[in-house]
Amino acid sequence: MLPKERESMLIRVNAHLEKLLEKANKDKRLLRNMKTHYWARLHVCKAKMKILQRKMSSTPRGGERS
Repeated sequence: MLPKERESMLIRVNAHLEKLLEKANKDKRLLRNMKTHYWARLHVCKAKMKILQRKMSSTPRGGERS
């Protein structure tokens, strides 16, 4: 391979690797945002469940039967 061809091939490969790196960084950022979002939703739902459990345990069971 001639030095000129080798250089142009390396430039193309480098550009390709830079695109792959950008895509990987974008995917990583997206996954981090998704993780944060669903972590927050999980904790909101857990808090709601605790509130409902407290309400259910404080209400009298059954009712007056006639």
